[in-house]
Amino acid sequence: MSPVNLDFSGVEGGDFPIMDAGDYPATIFEIKPNPPGPSGYPYLAFTFKLKDSDRRLWRNYSLSPKALWALKTLLQRLGWSDEELGGEFNFDEKELLGKPVILRVSMNPNGYQNKPQNEVDDVMADDGSGSGWG
Repeated sequence: MSPVNLDFSGVEGGDFPIMDAGDYPATIFEIKPNPPGPSGYPYLAFTFKLKDSDRRLWRNYSLSPKALWALKTLLQRLGWSDEELGGEFNFDEKELLGKPVILRVSMNPNGYQNKPQNEVDDVMADDGSGSGWG
């Protein structure tokens, strides 16, 4: 790789302030397929954008047959029927982009590199009430 000229003037640290654990309204901002991880299976990396903010949070969905239940549960919560998800399914991420959701967020005190970080524990469709869990 050739040297790259970078200008870091005005660049501040990359640590995000830790959010309180709770439920946060968001939208599905981006979905990227990723090559196999430690499990040996590819996964989908979901990026969520918090409502009224530029803050992003992430959650991965493994495509391992033993872990597909998590993605199936999300799709059911977002309106797909048991019949549609009962066999082969053509996943089109464009159908999910911009969908309003509620993120259940926790704080992991020993996250990446042993630094506290927020984690998305669960995702629910946003029915407009501000909490999909009731």
